Amino acid sequence: MAIPILFLRLAAKCWRNPALWPELRRMTVRYALGLHFLPARRARTRARQRERMEAERAEALAWCRERVIQPDELARRLAVPFAPADVEAAFPDAFREARARVAACPLEEFGGIVNGGAANLDLLYSLARAVDARSIVETGVAFGWSTLALLLAVGERDGAHVFSVDLPHCFNTPDRRWRDGDGWVGAAVPHALRKRWTVFMMADREGLPRALRAAAPVDLAHYASDLSPEGCAFGYAAIWRSLREGGAFIADAVERSPAFRRFAEDLGLDPVVVEGGDGGSGKYQGILFKQARHSPRANVATDA
Repeated sequence: MAIPILFLRLAAKCWRNPALWPELRRMTVRYALGLHFLPARRARTRARQRERMEAERAEALAWCRERVIQPDELARRLAVPFAPADVEAAFPDAFREARARVAACPLEEFGGIVNGGAANLDLLYSLARAVDARSIVETGVAFGWSTLALLLAVGERDGAHVFSVDLPHCFNTPDRRWRDGDGWVGAAVPHALRKRWTVFMMADREGLPRALRAAAPVDLAHYASDLSPEGCAFGYAAIWRSLREGGAFIADAVERSPAFRRFAEDLGLDPVVVEGGDGGSGKYQGILFKQARHSPRANVATDA
């Protein structure tokens, strides 16, 4: 009964917020399609899905390991002057206070995931500074560690702003009560920096186009949300259309599926792959720069 109860709780949360109704419709369709009258058929379908996902992850991971470059090579490979920096070492007080705020969020691990990871913060911070970013879009906020790094990178630059997209969260708490975690989204971000931050609390399908319109033209984009093939296809293409010439696109967790590799191949671009982030080794990020007068191939979003 765990899955039906989870579905009903999420559905009730979406129903209370009209901005989430499109996601509620999609969620209901996915749930309905997953119901089969014959248990044996349901088991076979799930087994095939797991096999496909495992094969795609193995393919993506092998590609990442083959292409990954070391941190000391990054400055040479990137299209902009790049100086790697340790963002936590540069802002120890900000991170110490952020950890205290996050620790105060009374959530309990659910399904093996605790509100996402922290991404590759040093990469985000250093690259945002390298491209002199003032207009940034990110997907997948969770506790807001990546948001904090990006906001610290833009500092007090005139007109600098970070636009984020993430669904509201639900969690089990230590007292076993099911609670809304909306207030915990971006908990790492201090109030002093929130004047330069706008978060669209909705699914990528609705929130990402709004964020991109508000940010256009985008200097830097970080994608770390829906990693399904459909989610990546939509998110990558939407971001690429709004990215300015010379702008940078960072895709997180590219070892999870071949979506990023295929996107780069369709664009005819040679991406940079680095390893790092929360948890250290085994997590990879892909980087693409939008070249001037670049024309993607067919079936891929063209330059805006």
